[in-house]
Amino acid sequence: KMGEFCGEVMLMWKGIDVSDNQGTINWAQIPEDVDFAVLRSVRRSGKADHQFATNLEGCRKHNIPVSVYKYTYAATQDAARQEAQQVVELLRSHHLTGMVWWDVEDKDVLRPLGAAKLTECILGCMCIRSAGLTLMRLPGRGCG
Repeated sequence: KMGEFCGEVMLMWKGIDVSDNQGTINWAQIPEDVDFAVLRSVRRSGKADHQFATNLEGCRKHNIPVSVYKYTYAATQDAARQEAQQVVELLRSHHLTGMVWWDVEDKDVLRPLGAAKLTECILGCMCIRSAGLTLMRLPGRGCG
C-alpha cells in the first residue's frame, strides 16, 4: 500500500505486484479496491517478463493504472545502465510512460556491495529519467 497525508488523514492506495511468477492473471477478477498494479518489466536475462504484455493489456482493459519495476542484479554502473536501457526500450515499445521502481533487494549480489557502491550503481540507471520516466528506488532489507 502507498499513501499520502492530506491534512490529518492518510489516504491509502492498494496495489498489486505482478510478474510471470504468478502465472496468468485473470484481470477481470481483480478486486475493485485495487488502485494500481506494478508489473515486472525485464527479467535477469534482459528479456521482458514473460507475462508483461499480457499483464499490461489486462490493466489497460480494466483501467488499472500501471507502473513497472526492475529487480536489479547490477553490481556496476555499466550493468545498471544496461538494465535501465532494457527497461526504457520495453516501455517505449509498449507506449508506456510513468514510474519505474528500481528494486535493490537482491541479497546475494547487492547486499555485499554496501551503501556507497550500491548508490554508485544506482547512478547508472539515470537514463530512465533522461527518457522522461520517473525513477524510484525500492529499498531492500539491508541494501541501503
